[in-house]
Amino acid sequence: MVDMQLVRLTGQLESQGLGIEVKQSAKELLAELGYDPQLGGRPLRRAIQRHIEDSLSEKILYKAFSAGEIIVVDTEEDPERDGKKKFTFTAVEGFVPPASVELEMTATEKPATPPEVQLPPPEAAE
Repeated sequence: MVDMQLVRLTGQLESQGLGIEVKQSAKELLAELGYDPQLGGRPLRRAIQRHIEDSLSEKILYKAFSAGEIIVVDTEEDPERDGKKKFTFTAVEGFVPPASVELEMTATEKPATPPEVQLPPPEAAE
C-alpha cells in the first residue's frame, strides 16, 4: 500500500532530476502513522504528504538536494521523543532519470530494417 502511494512522489521527483529510495523502516513508520483503526489506510496519503513530501519540499527549496542525486529516506531514533522514530533524508549521487536512459538507448540502437515485402507481379493490361 505504501509503495503504491509513493508512485506519484517518485514521478514528481524524477521530473526534477531526483530519485528516491524509501527504506523498509521508513515504509513501516509511514504505514504506522498512516493507519487509523476506523479509517483503515486512507490517512496514508496525508501521512506521506506531512512526513515526507513537506520535508522534501523544504530541503529541495533550500538546495539540500540537487539533480542527479537519489534521496534515501530512512528512520532513526528520535532523541526528543523516547521510543519514537523520525525520518531521515540523505543524498546519494548517481540518479539517472528514466527518460534520459530511454533516449540514450534509442539514440545508440541501430534502426530496425523493415522486412522485404514481396509484391505480386503487375497484371498485364488487357
